[in-house]
Amino acid sequence: MSDPYGWPDSKPEHRPKDSDGRSNPLDLVIIKPNDDRIKITCKEVQVSVERRLQRTILRGGEGDDMEDQGSESALYSIRAEINSDKYLELMDVFRGTQPRMIEPFDGREIKVAFSNISYSASTKELKTDIIEDIA
Repeated sequence: MSDPYGWPDSKPEHRPKDSDGRSNPLDLVIIKPNDDRIKITCKEVQVSVERRLQRTILRGGEGDDMEDQGSESALYSIRAEINSDKYLELMDVFRGTQPRMIEPFDGREIKVAFSNISYSASTKELKTDIIEDIA
């Protein structure tokens, strides 16, 4: 992609766009520590985002105080159909050091940690939960 003056875009697109111009959130891209990428086309990508809140309840006082700590955490629940070679490659990342991924909805590169991985050899179904590592 380039600007009107012909300069190339400094942020290359990480995956193809849908016909409406948006990235496909079902294309999951995991980035290994050596910058190699694993692309998985998913059946489902669910994200749950929570804010960190602190609540103080005063005994004998009126009500309580709730304070927004200002940070968020995201949990990505992934379902996909992959072959055993892709599963083994993903397990190397699971057991290795800090991976990253392309955020499926907005395209940012984020640090992540795998919470769990489940794989069925007969159906080739992968289920995993990936947690965004908030710095």
